[in-house]
Amino acid sequence: MKHYALHPLWACQNACSYCWVEQSVRRRPEQRYVKLRPMKDWVNAINRDQVDIADILGGEPLLLPWLVDMIRLCPNTRFGISTNGIMTSAALVLASARLSNIISINVSMHPESEERWPMYLDLWSTSLEALRSVYAVHVNLVDAPDNRRKTSLVAEWCRMRGIEFVISPYETVHDLGETTDLGLCCRGGHDHLLVTPDGSAYPCFTALRSPFHEQYLLGNWLDDTMEPSRKPEPCYLKCVDYYVLPSQHQSGDLWGVQVRPCESS
Repeated sequence: MKHYALHPLWACQNACSYCWVEQSVRRRPEQRYVKLRPMKDWVNAINRDQVDIADILGGEPLLLPWLVDMIRLCPNTRFGISTNGIMTSAALVLASARLSNIISINVSMHPESEERWPMYLDLWSTSLEALRSVYAVHVNLVDAPDNRRKTSLVAEWCRMRGIEFVISPYETVHDLGETTDLGLCCRGGHDHLLVTPDGSAYPCFTALRSPFHEQYLLGNWLDDTMEPSRKPEPCYLKCVDYYVLPSQHQSGDLWGVQVRPCESS
């Protein structure tokens, strides 16, 4: 099954202190200011590659004016979307579209957003209620140190309304600049890809976040110039999917990369 994490943009209304995008790609000018690709490029690539599941991430996907049209033009692909819930107008448009191939929407809750958006909780809850009236929706609550009181209150609010949620730990990620002696194998670069706004493809989140990201670039997925064989295997990065998510995150292997020591495969 082809399960791709697609990032058509890095832009977001927030700059959360714990955001992995803020901590990595936005610190690289060549990524932060990358030229965005038009909708037709994404539609052509999704349909060409016969993607089974495409998670549309960011940045903030609801900033894309053509998000609904893109999903509608890819009827054979199932979509997940992850949003911060700020753009209630876009959430209402998405809800009114009633797209049958959207299988999941994650509405993440970020208490730091209130520093920029004093009405954030009202905006967030309005978006959440509109989207869950149509789609399967769950909530991600980030358990960063300064979030914990607000996170516990929102968790109780979700319980009272029967809304599914997970509490994601704040990742004090080990130094990705260090490698490990344990060789890992996974589905990244095979039936799992991470694609950035200009079409650059990487096997996984760790590869993009790592200081070694240039070595893990597989080519350009949108231009159909990928070379999956460029992925090193075994991989000796300090894999977030192997060392962090399975032990700390309630959802475990979020993207289905199935990472494991190579000798156990």
